[in-house]
Amino acid sequence: MKISKLILLIAIVCLGAFLRFYKLDQIPAGFYVDEAAIAVNANSILKTGLDEYGKAWPVFLRSYNAYSSPLYTYLTTFSIQVFGFTVFAARFMSALAGTVSIIFVYLILKKLKISPLLGTLIFTLSPWGIFFSRGAFEANLAFLLFTIAVYLLLTDKKYFFILAAAVLGVSTYAYQAMRLVSILILPAFVLIKYKKKFINREVVVAALVFTIIQLPQFWVIGSAAFANRASGLFYNQAIMTQATKIPLPDFITLPLAFMREFLANFVSYLSPRNLFLTPDSDPQRSLPELSVFYSWLIVPFVFGLTKLNRQTAILVAVAVLPAALTRDPFSSLRSLSLLLPLIIIVASGLKNKTAFIYTLLTIPLSLLFLWRSYFVLFPQERARTWSYGYQRLAQIIKDNPGTHYLIDESRNNPSYVLLAFFMHVPPEEIQAASPNLINNYYSAGEFDNRYQIANFETGKVVWEEDIYENQVLVGDSLAISDTQAREHFLTKKFEIRDPTGEIVFVGYQTDPQAKCQTSPTPSEKCSY
Repeated sequence: MKISKLILLIAIVCLGAFLRFYKLDQIPAGFYVDEAAIAVNANSILKTGLDEYGKAWPVFLRSYNAYSSPLYTYLTTFSIQVFGFTVFAARFMSALAGTVSIIFVYLILKKLKISPLLGTLIFTLSPWGIFFSRGAFEANLAFLLFTIAVYLLLTDKKYFFILAAAVLGVSTYAYQAMRLVSILILPAFVLIKYKKKFINREVVVAALVFTIIQLPQFWVIGSAAFANRASGLFYNQAIMTQATKIPLPDFITLPLAFMREFLANFVSYLSPRNLFLTPDSDPQRSLPELSVFYSWLIVPFVFGLTKLNRQTAILVAVAVLPAALTRDPFSSLRSLSLLLPLIIIVASGLKNKTAFIYTLLTIPLSLLFLWRSYFVLFPQERARTWSYGYQRLAQIIKDNPGTHYLIDESRNNPSYVLLAFFMHVPPEEIQAASPNLINNYYSAGEFDNRYQIANFETGKVVWEEDIYENQVLVGDSLAISDTQAREHFLTKKFEIRDPTGEIVFVGYQTDPQAKCQTSPTPSEKCSY
């Protein structure tokens, strides 16, 4: 590599690192519940060797019945060891994975000989890549492993196919969608790479390595945990609804309805509207006024489609398939692997001189729009969707150890894990408060959101009982109305607002004595 190109690559990587690490502990504003679960379990494993339920090194992390993949959490034990039990430590691995991905995207584009530097710069500035690099997203770690595996698969060096199989095997512990991606991409590249000689020593060893890495998952393959997330996201209800509209037997209508839903979803992931014009419909996984790609990149994308080859088409199909099997019409999280083949397509389009010059001129515009959307608008407009306010609430609870707080969860995510994180509750206390599920850890069940940790309790406010206890009731702006406050003699103690001024939490002190004295039918908890 020429020294000038090396300098440019280093500059691109440094820019990518800056965009992924700058104010990482402050933006996103707030700390999402999934991030907190990762951090709490990583800290628990680091300190005790057990997760929040007291399970040693689980294959899937139960958390609040999410059964998430464990690799990101295990790696986060190292960042917590270095940076402490902090928001930065929880997000560090994702930001690092996003930065390292830049290098492997460059290597792939260089291998394919398609505008490696400008293509890598486009990836570096992509809203899709930056967004998921700045939160504790397991999928972003999986994207790095996917990118490494693709680079290895494209390389003709001996035994690289075996290394690719090993990386893909590990990726199945990073994000659940990779279980399907990995078992599809390996056979596809076997047929491309070896053609008629696909039964050979290298392929057999690769298959053996991949299988050995999967052994821990095979151990729990029959459990609810293994299929929990996929079954919960599958569009079975939509299939049944569509099938009833077709006046044919079920064995005909059900496959037809499935194909209709699947193809509609599959096409949605290749829609220019979803890729270049409109943000993800989930506000917690999108940026204000930006899609996953900048709208002006549709020009090199269209040119790139004219140069689409078999390898890239396979990558597109494999990346889309897991997401197309879920009910959301376009999920930027579940389809994150699609970012790589789309970058390859865009970079292929840069072979056209007009597209190359046009795209190069739009780079400053891309940076400007990214900065405005992510670093200016996003912290203000999306703070609430990122569980903003829990840090302040945790501080209030911690500053008043003699006061009992009941956190209403009628409309909020599980708050125990967020409060435990910000209050730095010792892992042993969290384990003691968690249900005893060791014997049926991987069995699905109803999540019980009633937790008692330190001086706070989470759950749902039971008005017939909780107003007769001396405590502070905490909820969102809809949890307790002014009428209820007057009726039950509640006194407002505090409000917590998001950056836009909207109330996210409000706390009311109960007055059991006044309630008992005025109630026509006093509770059994009233004592005279």
